[in-house]
Amino acid sequence: WEMRIGLPGGLLMLRIERKDDQYPLIEKIKDKLPGLLLYLFSLIILVMVIVGYFIQYDGLDLRGIGLCPPCWKHLFGTDLDGRDLFIRTIIGTKAYFFPGLLAITISTVLGTLFGFLSSGAILRGIGGRLITFWITSFMDVLESFPKYITILLFILIIKEPNFYHVMIILGLINASKSGK
Repeated sequence: WEMRIGLPGGLLMLRIERKDDQYPLIEKIKDKLPGLLLYLFSLIILVMVIVGYFIQYDGLDLRGIGLCPPCWKHLFGTDLDGRDLFIRTIIGTKAYFFPGLLAITISTVLGTLFGFLSSGAILRGIGGRLITFWITSFMDVLESFPKYITILLFILIIKEPNFYHVMIILGLINASKSGK
């Protein structure tokens, strides 16, 4: 790399050379880096979710210590009310990670089952074609309804709906896209 800087007294030229063997560890893991980062991210999420089930913490618990910088006792520090931000992050990860995982799992499992059954791989002949027709028609009907209206209708049917019910309904509705 070359960089030229014009100065009043003349021209200053700065030359920086980079050798390929300057960073041997990076050259060795360069191809494996995306998989390694995905593994590390998955491990962090998994640890946060698992640890979230063992923490007994009330989100409204005010300890009265006020704002505290990060330290060994409070890894992310505390907010103005004295609540530990690391524990709140773990609990928030658990609360928002599992419903999405539930919806994706339901959608993938049901969609794979619908797609496998509608492919005619199990039943052949007239009966297999009839089952394929009905499953494909059912998936087309599922896709034809607006998602938000369907979710609202199901929530009206359920007596005490919560966030998990919405994710289950989303998993059922999106199964038709995985099945095609």
